[in-house]
Amino acid sequence: GRGTGGADVSAGVATRGADAPAPPGPGRPRGGRWRVAAYRALPWFLAGVAWLAALALAGTPETAVARFGAYWLLAVTAPGTLIYRTLRGSRGSWPEDLAYGAVVGLVCEAAVWAGAAAVGHPLPLRAWPVAVLLAFAAVPALRRHWRIDAPRALPVGWHWGVAGAAGAAALWAVGQWRAYPLRPTTADYYPDMLYHLSLVRELMRPMPFQLPQLAGEPLSYHFLSHAHMAAASTVAGVEPLTVVFRLWLAPIMVLLVVTTAAVAREVAGRWWAGPVAAGTAVLAVPLGFGGPALVPTNSAMSLASPSLTFLGPPLLLLAALCVDAVRGRRLGRAWVLLPAVGLFCAGAKASGVPLLLVGMAVAGTAAAVLRRRVPWPAVAATGALLAALLAGLPLFVDPAGGGLHPQAFSTLQWVTPYRATLGAGQTSTVPGWLPAGLAGAPAAGWLLALSVVGAFLVLHLPVLAGVLLPARRRPRRDPAAWLLAGAVAAGLGVMWTMFHAGGSQLYFQRSAIPLGAVLAAWLLVEVWPGRWAVPVVAATGAAGAACA
Repeated sequence: GRGTGGADVSAGVATRGADAPAPPGPGRPRGGRWRVAAYRALPWFLAGVAWLAALALAGTPETAVARFGAYWLLAVTAPGTLIYRTLRGSRGSWPEDLAYGAVVGLVCEAAVWAGAAAVGHPLPLRAWPVAVLLAFAAVPALRRHWRIDAPRALPVGWHWGVAGAAGAAALWAVGQWRAYPLRPTTADYYPDMLYHLSLVRELMRPMPFQLPQLAGEPLSYHFLSHAHMAAASTVAGVEPLTVVFRLWLAPIMVLLVVTTAAVAREVAGRWWAGPVAAGTAVLAVPLGFGGPALVPTNSAMSLASPSLTFLGPPLLLLAALCVDAVRGRRLGRAWVLLPAVGLFCAGAKASGVPLLLVGMAVAGTAAAVLRRRVPWPAVAATGALLAALLAGLPLFVDPAGGGLHPQAFSTLQWVTPYRATLGAGQTSTVPGWLPAGLAGAPAAGWLLALSVVGAFLVLHLPVLAGVLLPARRRPRRDPAAWLLAGAVAAGLGVMWTMFHAGGSQLYFQRSAIPLGAVLAAWLLVEVWPGRWAVPVVAATGAAGAACA
């Protein structure tokens, strides 16, 4: 039966809110169609103004902003949205279609960039968006994808909440950009930023690629975020330094916000799950910063790690496709997207696809037990993910990069109280089953270690509490809940049970943060069904505290 807030519930499973016209939701203004459209467009206009103001405060040249914005609109979002609608159909709302479509545009751009680098000429990068737009304008059967045939308007509250989270992310970006002034200037840059700049310059050259710092050494890295910057710099005519230090972050952050909201609405079946999940993904985790017992830089966003931030939007689209598969929905032509987006995620950041593979294994098992038959769509989706991961390993993973080794509590070596006490004088490059300072430690040492882990769990409840969702009766029958819970638990498990000399086990948990935000919003839907005001007001208060 239909629940409040625009959800359809069948056999105890919340279905995608975009599959049925949404009834009038809270906060929907009364009046003419154009007046309603203006109410929905206003928050997005204000979010755009916030990002433009942030870029201006950071000293970004206006011409570079204009050229890069035109590139994103005409060469990524527009063709990607048309292709996305052809393969998966429309979600019924422009923000969700444009966000998912932009992700597909990035996937297509990466494929064309590889071809352009192979032939040593940038013409394919400039030609493919034009070819797509002309094809969808000239072929009658494709013209319908320029519009939404069956609009399913979202409440005004959804637009204000999601656009507000996107605008608030601009405040975070301002703080990041302050550490990286554009030239001409003298600054002490974090060295990784110069490495990223060197990768973008290298990827603007023809194949084969070499390590910029060592001529003749083949480049082996998850570099698709840098490939996007190289393509954007080439086509838009913007200096690579400006792209790396400024421009790439804004559209990817907005995509992260909107795709998080879109997946949350699909899985939870309530419109207000979207704003709550979007705000949680970009604001809740940074609330824990500043304490001495915290794991450093534990966020889904990072200017100094473009691959991490870049992973979020395609991983969320991949999760949405996996949700459809485990729920037994027909993907149709969208099956093409599963291996393509999976390979793209593997090239964006190696920590993303393994999380969904664990989640799919858990969800497939749950579906088999619940339905007492083999969930073949879930099996096929898992096979597509596994194939994408195996194909990406030789392309994007350095076999000599060190890798992960089993070590319980290894992340303690990056936390101040441990390093100042049990880990004093210890090196973080010696693997073992336990960190050197914790092996043989007295009871007080173990109490300290467990207290730090406990503090981490409490401070990250906004993105970890959703793991408890399958314990509730109705979500327990939904394989999608097991899928997301398994992925989030996998990220947390790798973080606290594996060792890497550079602390890269942290990226598994950081990659799962948007999925955790979706799961937490779904848990709120189960706790407060139909009572949208309680979680939305609470999330707004948390966002205000974060901004303050």
